Amino acid sequence: IGTLDASVATDALRDALKDPDSTVRRAAAQAIGTLGAATTIDALRDALKDSDSTVRRAAVQAIGTLDASVATDALHDTLHAALKDPDSTVRRTAAQAIGTLDASVATDALRRTLRNALRNVLRDALRDPDSAVRRAAAQAIGTLDVSIATDALRNALRDALRDPDSTVCQAAAWAIGQLDPPAVTPDMHRLIEFWKTQLQETETIGDSSERVCDRAYTELRRIAGLPAFSQRKEGRT
Repeated sequence: IGTLDASVATDALRDALKDPDSTVRRAAAQAIGTLGAATTIDALRDALKDSDSTVRRAAVQAIGTLDASVATDALHDTLHAALKDPDSTVRRTAAQAIGTLDASVATDALRRTLRNALRNVLRDALRDPDSAVRRAAAQAIGTLDVSIATDALRNALRDALRDPDSTVCQAAAWAIGQLDPPAVTPDMHRLIEFWKTQLQETETIGDSSERVCDRAYTELRRIAGLPAFSQRKEGRT
């Protein structure tokens, strides 16, 4: 199939997506992504309807191998559908795939398309009930080209700093640091003060909550360019 014209190969692989063996269907989904043609989006979207979650996950992984030069409105629809999949591993893979999309070859028009499409997709992912999906979404935002990351996504990341899962908070803090240079903006100052207060309230408990708050507080100070020490140490000086 690798030696065939892309459109012919896509048709052949689409037929393979109907094979009764899920292993064959999964391999077909993976192979479709290697073609790199705009027509592959529709085939991968078909694969997202498969009854086997491993096939759907393979389709989403294939999307992550595409570059932005083949991005169309269908890309948004496909990723949005994947982020609503009933299987959390498919949703997590979808968020990760967004982070691997190559926008370096995109034209200004395609950058605008991606910016508008990914804004809603990733904001939805940051609200997912599964913390692994929310964490993957935050990490994906941090890997986006700065020209694609919107103020809406930055605001969504700041909201994620209050996530009940500490790993999501850390991922959001890292993503903010990747997108913006260190700066103590009024919004960042409020977030630092929020986590400082949370840390003070949990110091008397001494459980995992204190460690979560300490990590979030320390990470926020780091990305704001402030001295790297925790509130516990600060309070004892």
